[in-house]
Amino acid sequence: MEIKKTGALILTVSLAAGALAGCGGSKGQESSSALSGVGGGSANGGSDTVTLWATGSDNVRQIYEKLIDDFNNNSEYAGKYNVKLQFMLSGTGAQSMTDMLNAAYQAKQTDTDYDLVDFSGDDLSKMVSLIGEDSFVELDETKIPNRANILAESSVAGDHTQAYRGTTVILAYDSATVPEPPQTMDELVQWMKDNPGRFAYNTPGTGGAGDSFARTSVYNFMDEEAITSDDPKWMDEWDEGFGFLQDLHQYMYASGGSIVYPNKNQGTLDLLNQGEID
Repeated sequence: MEIKKTGALILTVSLAAGALAGCGGSKGQESSSALSGVGGGSANGGSDTVTLWATGSDNVRQIYEKLIDDFNNNSEYAGKYNVKLQFMLSGTGAQSMTDMLNAAYQAKQTDTDYDLVDFSGDDLSKMVSLIGEDSFVELDETKIPNRANILAESSVAGDHTQAYRGTTVILAYDSATVPEPPQTMDELVQWMKDNPGRFAYNTPGTGGAGDSFARTSVYNFMDEEAITSDDPKWMDEWDEGFGFLQDLHQYMYASGGSIVYPNKNQGTLDLLNQGEID
């Protein structure tokens, strides 16, 4: 079995979805009610506030804070628009972004601050299945000229989303203890068996690295098209991959005599920095 993505386990693209629209009415009415959530008002001499909701690891929060600070203070829109970040740290057990937006939609809330939402591809698919793509404002390409320069696009709700950022998950290791790191999944598995307890990945729900490792491990046993497909037929072929992960369980990092899956991407890196894993 080989790693299907050279140099990475999986490439994920997050999509900044349009503002959540109100429930019911025509498409035009939905867009209007969604845009009413942008507060402030330059007519009063102030700046319009645009709230951006995002979730992920702390490094994602830091990136957004720097980008927003630059936009608010140095861009051509400084003083006219002010972006406010609402960030939900992943893996905290709090209500998820999709749950919050779905609850607002089902409650027919129209006065919300969900102006822009940063979704992963999976979360976007979930939202569209719950409330439909017409619940989001359709993007006006005449107001986003740089959109034409972005090659990546979503296969779901493409007229309502903009590919915004991509992340690549890589294999981190200590070169002092692993001078010749594994180059394929087969080599990595053999290394785990030869070095039990020296490999770890975080629980998939707490960070992209663990999610990517588990997901790729499952889909490596399936046709290549399956990993980008939303067709539920592929679920019938998950068993072999889950069996593979179950077999690997015994070789994972252990503490106090028990196998431990660290919390979040940073948790795994902390173990590496502390010399607990290689």
